[in-house]
Amino acid sequence: MTPDSDDAPRSALPERGSSLADDALLAPFRDADDPVLTTEEVGGSVPYRRARTREALDRLATEGVLERKSVDGESVWWLPGHTATEARDGPMPGTTNEYEGGLPQQLENDISTLSAPDERERAAVYAACYYLSEDGPATGDRLRTAVYPDYPAGHDDADEWWTSCVRPSLAALSDVERTDDGWRLD
Repeated sequence: MTPDSDDAPRSALPERGSSLADDALLAPFRDADDPVLTTEEVGGSVPYRRARTREALDRLATEGVLERKSVDGESVWWLPGHTATEARDGPMPGTTNEYEGGLPQQLENDISTLSAPDERERAAVYAACYYLSEDGPATGDRLRTAVYPDYPAGHDDADEWWTSCVRPSLAALSDVERTDDGWRLD
C-alpha cells in the first residue's frame, strides 16, 4: 500500500465548507517554490486520502479559489494570479503578466496578504479588483451584481458579502480608492 493510495490510513477530509480543510489544502501553494502543483504534490502535503484531496481541489476550482488545467491527463492547480516562478517576497505574492488586464503586482501582493478568513474571500476581493481594473469605477451595488454571483465566498447573500468581506477589504487596499462615484483602482 502506497502513502497516496485510497486505501492508505489517512484522515477523511472534513466536510465541504470547512475553512480549516481549505487552509490545509491551500498551504502547499503558499509554501512551494513552484506555484503550479499536481494533485499528487498537494496530496503529499496534506493528511487526506488522495480521492478526497482530488474532490476538494475540484470544489475549490469550481468555487474560483484555484485554477486547474489538465496536462497529459494529470491535473495541475494554481492560485489565480500567482504563477510567477522567480523568488517571491510574501506569503503568496506573484507577478502578473501584462496581458488582458492583469492586476498590478503590488495590488496582487496586497490582496495575498489581506487578513481574510479564507481563500474564497481573498478570491472574491481579487475578482472585485479585477472587475474595477477591467470596467473602471463601480459602486458597491454594481460590484454586488457583477462579482458576487461568481464569487460568493461562502456568503448567503450579496449584502452580507459586501459588508463583511469585500467593502472592508477594498478599503484596506492602498491601490483602491473610494470616490463619489464608487470604488476605483488608484
